[in-house]
Amino acid sequence: MPDLQLVELLKQGNVERWNLWRYEHPEASPDLNETDLHGLSLVGANFNRANLSGADLSDSDLSDASMEYASLVGCNLKQATLSHARLHGADLSGCQLHAALMDSADLSATNLMDADLIDADLHGANFNSAKITGAFLAGANLRDTVISPEQMHETRPPDDIP
Repeated sequence: MPDLQLVELLKQGNVERWNLWRYEHPEASPDLNETDLHGLSLVGANFNRANLSGADLSDSDLSDASMEYASLVGCNLKQATLSHARLHGADLSGCQLHAALMDSADLSATNLMDADLIDADLHGANFNSAKITGAFLAGANLRDTVISPEQMHETRPPDDIP
């Protein structure tokens, strides 16, 4: 169950206080499961090891956010901004990232299985060691990304769009 005080802190857009709480509780893994955080400015927020599974972060600005080893399973990040976000080791399986802006994001060692990255801007993103089996990448901007041909073969073909 999400901690309502922490959720309220984020909904107020108080990233500085959120990050201070994270600094004071370095071992905490905040439970923000299925929390509605859509449309918020969360620039530079520390979501490392947080449970954001099923959360709605659509249209949110998560530029420069740190989400390393976070659980974002089935999360809604449609049209979210994740420019320069650090997502190393995060689980984004089944995540909706349709038309997300993820330029220069660190997606190394992430799980993006069955994720919807249709029309996402992934310019300069790092997919090193990422699992992208079954991901939808139709229309995505992959210019200057770090992604192997083997990884590309694991994605779904454009004609397999749901």
